[in-house]
Amino acid sequence: MQSVFVGSGNLGADPTLRVVKVEGEDRSVCNLRVNFDRRRPSKDGKGWEDAGSFWASVSMWGRHAEMADKILRKGARVVVSGEIYQHEWTDENEGDRVEMRITAESVSLDLMCVETVQYRAKSSADKEGSVAA
Repeated sequence: MQSVFVGSGNLGADPTLRVVKVEGEDRSVCNLRVNFDRRRPSKDGKGWEDAGSFWASVSMWGRHAEMADKILRKGARVVVSGEIYQHEWTDENEGDRVEMRITAESVSLDLMCVETVQYRAKSSADKEGSVAA
């Protein structure tokens, strides 16, 4: 069963992009480390208050991965949606470890934290159905 996740948070580090073999094919994957905050309406109803936060590793694949690596930077405020799961492993130095991981379907910038956007000119590939970033 798939566990759907949607949350917003800040990147704790710059994205890391690498190319991996998947079923004999080279695929781009971008890994993000995101601190998701939990905010709730304040008791006085006039704002928001912090209800804690948690860290999760987020992975994106393909063209989305390449664009995330190109655009996102440490501190960026993002909204992530995808599948969340708990990853467990044993580390030689630290013993048993547990981490929340998300395979993202979508990662977008929180527009409240963006000052400018620059669009590129459409190319012939865009006219054939590709989406410009």
